[in-house]
Amino acid sequence: MLKENNIVATHKRLGGKNRYSIKIEHYLDTLRKKPGALVHSRAFQALDKTLKTLYNRYYTTREREFIMLLELFNEYKEKDVCEKIKQLFENGIIPTHDIMKNILEQKEIKQPTFEYSLNIHIDHGDPSIYDELAGCQHQHQPKM
Repeated sequence: MLKENNIVATHKRLGGKNRYSIKIEHYLDTLRKKPGALVHSRAFQALDKTLKTLYNRYYTTREREFIMLLELFNEYKEKDVCEKIKQLFENGIIPTHDIMKNILEQKEIKQPTFEYSLNIHIDHGDPSIYDELAGCQHQHQPKM
């Protein structure tokens, strides 16, 4: 799709009858104005199963909040958003726009790794010495 000779959207061409390539992020402006139209739209029907489940569990009466969450597609890949939503589901957390934005903004922290070439053996000793130091009287059984 072009607007003033600039590409504003691309879609895969689908063969066959009654097949559509729909990206919901192209409809968000309209849905913001009429959030009640969300669930009946073809764009909603084309959503990933994870997003439909999220809507049906938590957002059926809060369409505007769900649309805010969908606006993340303007900044992040749908696949990444859905992956994070699944992780939150697994941990019993309801994904909201703010939580998702926070998670998607996180960068992986790489800890430096160290290799030690020293061959040091640490003898852990007998922990029963601590019983003696604490004044505990245990009857020790002979080791076999």
